[in-house]
Amino acid sequence: MADEYMDDELDDLEEEAPKKRAKKPKQGAEKKPKAEKPASDKPKKPIFVAIRDWVVDSYNGLFKIVIEPQLPKYRVLLWMILSFLFGMFWAYNIASVVFFNGSPNQLNEGARDNWIINVAGSYQAGIINQEDAKTQLARVERPSASIDRLLANESVSAPIKMALTNIKPIADSVGDGTFAPTPQGIIRDILTWVISGILFVAIAWGIAIAWGLLIGGYVERFWERIRPKSAEEIARNEEAKKQIEQMRERKRLEEEMKAATAKESATSTAGP
Repeated sequence: MADEYMDDELDDLEEEAPKKRAKKPKQGAEKKPKAEKPASDKPKKPIFVAIRDWVVDSYNGLFKIVIEPQLPKYRVLLWMILSFLFGMFWAYNIASVVFFNGSPNQLNEGARDNWIINVAGSYQAGIINQEDAKTQLARVERPSASIDRLLANESVSAPIKMALTNIKPIADSVGDGTFAPTPQGIIRDILTWVISGILFVAIAWGIAIAWGLLIGGYVERFWERIRPKSAEEIARNEEAKKQIEQMRERKRLEEEMKAATAKESATSTAGP
């Protein structure tokens, strides 16, 4: 903690130090001609080789030195990906999500047929009016085609067929209704898993880089300021403060001595 405190204070001292101004050249001084640079004996690289070298140097300087130390280790990242994919497998296959009060269009074909039969029975009994029946039929996929299929089914009883016949004109006015979700196939499922894994890696790397280069330092400093400190740490901080004050005092004295020396030199140069 004391070392970090001293580093911060040293940075502040460097910022507070006055910038040295460049001396103006004396009037009348002749400018010396610049010596011509000797021609290089090295042959120029082809443009593609130069671009390749630039890319390699940029990769080594930027990624290898700055970014890669902030990224999680490959074995840690692999473990995170496997955990993420296992969580998806668990949610889809082992303990799949059960939706409460789901939409009727998400039901299977048999459940959608029962939905239409219930709407037809409620309409025939006068429990719902024509507008309500139309609204409920529109919540499933192609209600008119489902009614035609039920009417052609010999296992459906006569009272149910009568109710379906009465509601058939309303179903015709609904049209296609609300389409049911369909399976996308094995390729779509594989792409979903692969894309989700790639996004997971990209997000993990982005968070790691942002934390290592930007956020982590501020969080650590904030935590060091608010966390309780022991008597030993307080003593080290006080000692660090004293050292900083001594360094500031020495720097001030050096600046005063430089100013006094410059003043004496100017006075002696001017002469009587």
